[in-house]
Amino acid sequence: MGFGVAAYAGTKLIAYVAVVYAGYRFLAPSVARPAWSSIAVGVARFIMGIGFGLVIYAASTTLFTSLSGFPLRSVITYVAVYVPTRWLEWSLIALIIAPSTRSWTGFLFGTALADRWWRLLGIVVSCAADIPLMLTVGGLPLGRFLC
Repeated sequence: MGFGVAAYAGTKLIAYVAVVYAGYRFLAPSVARPAWSSIAVGVARFIMGIGFGLVIYAASTTLFTSLSGFPLRSVITYVAVYVPTRWLEWSLIALIIAPSTRSWTGFLFGTALADRWWRLLGIVVSCAADIPLMLTVGGLPLGRFLC
């Protein structure tokens, strides 16, 4: 594993643990030892990203190819594939953190404004953690294995 991949994976892992910690603090403030829980759930989120990355690879490759000739097709593909997938991923993590999300409506849309903002924070942080990879590869990391 090259240094770039290790740095990218490390950045993602730290970012996920931080977002999960914020989730515990804002969505489940009564949880004892949120730091330890955040590490465990953050690692789970990281592993989930690898699994969802396989789906992302297929979806982003297909969409990118179908948008041949469109201006900004990389940006359109990134937003259309990565953002909804990351909402789904953070929704799954919300099921662990906040029991109130354990309904279809709570899962899909969140149960409160704080829950929705937290999921959006997760998406923004996930996308921001892609920036080092974007700089390394010279563009959007479409089709990569980690979400």
